[in-house]
Amino acid sequence: MEPPKKKQRLTSEQKPAMLVREMQDPETSLEVDHMILDYLLYHAINTCLSSRGHQTSHDQIERLLLQADEFLALFKSRYGNYDFDSEMRFRQQLLQLVTLFTQRFTQNSTTPSRQSLGTLRERHKARARQWIGKASRVPSANLDTQAYDVEFPLPVEDLERNRARVLEELDIPAEDDLYDDAFYGTRACVSLLDLLPIFMGVSAQCNAMYNSNMKQNLMQLAAAWMLQACLEQYLVFGASGTDTIDEAFAWGYKKNESNDHSSPQRHQSESRVASEAGAEVDGWQEIRDATIEELNAFASSPASYYARQAGPHSYARAEEAFLDYFKALAQGISPPVLVQLEKGILDGMTQEETQDFINGCGLGFMDLLA
Repeated sequence: MEPPKKKQRLTSEQKPAMLVREMQDPETSLEVDHMILDYLLYHAINTCLSSRGHQTSHDQIERLLLQADEFLALFKSRYGNYDFDSEMRFRQQLLQLVTLFTQRFTQNSTTPSRQSLGTLRERHKARARQWIGKASRVPSANLDTQAYDVEFPLPVEDLERNRARVLEELDIPAEDDLYDDAFYGTRACVSLLDLLPIFMGVSAQCNAMYNSNMKQNLMQLAAAWMLQACLEQYLVFGASGTDTIDEAFAWGYKKNESNDHSSPQRHQSESRVASEAGAEVDGWQEIRDATIEELNAFASSPASYYARQAGPHSYARAEEAFLDYFKALAQGISPPVLVQLEKGILDGMTQEETQDFINGCGLGFMDLLA
């Protein structure tokens, strides 16, 4: 298998004006750089989301992601440990999620290295083990674990057929598994299970920013992601045993965990499905248990049952729901200042006040966006 294409750094001549501008006043420079970074993250997110509809070329995605990556590095080198506000941190985390989610079916410059993927997977397994803690909390406790050991992993030809089916559903050119360049479904490919904690973290961060309780449809969406992650692991990635189910469904309120609602650990592990009162969100345990039971509703053979579930639980339909959710998250934050300026006026300002703002920044707007 060929290594993924490395990101090609832009030369000074190739870089947009916003990436190479210099300003004398440090305070104004910070304000302008913050606006530029927000603008680049915003466009990179939207471009990744549109890419799944084949509305964007891969070269354009690469270029915008590279610009955002380079400018973030430049920003950090200029301002050290600058403390981003919650919306900017959220936009950065959302970009990470939508990039990995939308670009995961092919090997490219956004593909994490095998080493970093391995580290990520071990960290996620450790999180699940910590959440479970004792035998009574094992999500697969009531499942026929022996059947999962006997019937999985699926034969290679079945895995190949399932991979091809998913790619066909998504209108992605199928790979030839007889050759070494097959990628989707291999250990080098990012899976839904790999992305689940990031998905939960982004959702929890949004929940914390807007102090909103989890709604029924969002709990259903989280459960759908967990179910799809399990189907993908068994039908495409060749998983066996019930560890996949345990890792995927190890989410919810855990008594005696940190009561600090601002702690990163709480946001990553329980906020998505825990209330501000420090208890399980009403309905989550029932939704989670019903989804686990749905995975276990086979009469004799889990392998054949899972294969049949690929129809009613089509990944293409599930992905459409996930993308709609990401778009709603992206639109939930006010558009960056520079996006508003592209329209000629800032929210809450008159045309004259907008022009005064531009003049106060000491920059020519059209030159900045060139």
